[in-house]
Amino acid sequence: MLVTKDAEGLYQQFGWEPIPKAVMGRLMQIHQPNIYQTRKASAQNSNNQ
Repeated sequence: MLVTKDAEGLYQQFGWEPIPKAVMGRLMQIHQPNIYQTRKASAQNSNNQ
């Protein structure tokens, strides 16, 4: 999967195609902007106990 803000035409030249609208409604995500920092802190806390 490729996400681009404004280069669709460029990537289409290399074979990329838009995702069909029927599929777009089934895509999901989890947004955790600091996931690696959170996991690192959890690991450090468990090691200190």
